[in-house]
Amino acid sequence: MKYDYIKSRPLNRQEKGRLRLAIKLDRRLRSVTNADANQISNQPNGNTPRLSSGRKSDHLIQDLLAYFSSPSAEVNQAVIDWALCYVSARILQRLISTHAQEWPERGILGLLKHSEPCLLLPREHITPDFQSFQRLRARPKTALICFTGNAHRLNMPVQLFHIFAVGSFDLVIYLRDDARQRFIYGIPGLGNNFEELSGKLREFIPRGCHTAILSASSGGLAALRIAEYLGAHKVALFSPEFSFKNISGVNDSAKLSSANTRLFFAKNHSFDTKLAKKWATTQLIDSIRWLDTSSHGTLSYLVYTNKFFALATWLAGNGECPVLR
Repeated sequence: MKYDYIKSRPLNRQEKGRLRLAIKLDRRLRSVTNADANQISNQPNGNTPRLSSGRKSDHLIQDLLAYFSSPSAEVNQAVIDWALCYVSARILQRLISTHAQEWPERGILGLLKHSEPCLLLPREHITPDFQSFQRLRARPKTALICFTGNAHRLNMPVQLFHIFAVGSFDLVIYLRDDARQRFIYGIPGLGNNFEELSGKLREFIPRGCHTAILSASSGGLAALRIAEYLGAHKVALFSPEFSFKNISGVNDSAKLSSANTRLFFAKNHSFDTKLAKKWATTQLIDSIRWLDTSSHGTLSYLVYTNKFFALATWLAGNGECPVLR
């Protein structure tokens, strides 16, 4: 495994608070015995941790442990998302090794239960601007570059998406724009605009490597522009923004093939409908696909309806599955 990351600014107050909480959680986990776990899981309200920032950290940790240690715990997406966003890979590994035997086989907890700890993103809990994860040190043959939206997610915690994606690509790169300017000013340490950022990304991808681009929401504008610069083989944009500060996602001279590009929108979401109408005025009109959901989180819809691996198969250079046509 080969991993690189860039965090362009110091941790802010909120991030420092989460890190302190994670350290406390780690210490508590190291002291947990089986008897402790049983005692924790039998406490009142154990299945419904309250994640408000004003709660005392000891109480929050107790609630988190109660949730993860209870074999009858129902899926609480807020708790799982919080852990995947703000808990380090090492602590996630400890949670899995301590409690996973009691988790259900299906759903998100089942996915975590059977995930390989060594394939987690080691620094995701500090929200890096750039992360590069290569499964094997051998020359990668397939690469996926992911552009997050303004929420710095991919409609779901990046760590969760990574668990789905890492088995399908040799190299996966994740990008965040801390300034929330749609990457038009690049990423500190990687370039000051689309072109410079593209040049830096090219250094991570060997010649001849099949390259795919994926984005969520406002990350779509940069994703399409940089796909052009890199000559990406496949592109999948989920509810992509059309323009920002008079910069459009599509160049007049765009050369991306509509056959190798997919723009997914929510059929029953008014904002997505408006976005799709704008994209329909471009040469990518035939790339538009509608998903039967009322949520702007179209990528998470595809994942939670068990269609992600069909997408990954297509992105990796294979044929398109009927569920995506």
